[in-house]
Amino acid sequence: EAVVQLERALDVRPGYAEALFQLGQIREKQYRMEEAQAAYERAAQAHPRYREAWFHLGLMQKTLGRLEAAQRSFAAAIDLDPLDAEAYYYKGLIDYQRGQYEEAAVSHSQALKASPNHAYAGYALGQACMKLGRVHDAIDAYREALQRDPRDSRTRNALGVALFQSGDLDDAITEFETILAANPRDSEAHYFLRSEEHTSELQSRL
Repeated sequence: EAVVQLERALDVRPGYAEALFQLGQIREKQYRMEEAQAAYERAAQAHPRYREAWFHLGLMQKTLGRLEAAQRSFAAAIDLDPLDAEAYYYKGLIDYQRGQYEEAAVSHSQALKASPNHAYAGYALGQACMKLGRVHDAIDAYREALQRDPRDSRTRNALGVALFQSGDLDDAITEFETILAANPRDSEAHYFLRSEEHTSELQSRL
């Protein structure tokens, strides 16, 4: 019913950006991603300053694996709102996927600047820094992320690995033991503590 009404409105006004955006929302909820992308793209073309259309277009392009196009869409959303933390975050994810780790670090840093309590940007920043060999920057990013969510085992595991790589074995073990105290079945923490590669160094510390 809603789709029929929107399509009728678009028959009268083909460039009605809000109707196109709403159509995109419906198609997205129906998991008809190609149609959602087409609707968002038409909305953005009809109203180039429609930030939400560019942002959702980027999400659909990312979902469909069109990463370069998604980067452009998120960049357009950022141009329209330089404080759009989510656009920076998703652009950073794509930068990372494309192997553009310096750009990813910048994007995630901007996401955190715009939204210091962003739930995931700190972890993502740490991952980008690790790829760049900036282990101590990664440790700082992971620790700041854990201040926001101390129960995030993914970030704590990443912190443990970074600490190990930095040579801080005692703190690395502490992080993995913290994870196992909260969740004895955490496979990543178990793997790291028991892996043959690290056993000889860890045994002297345990």
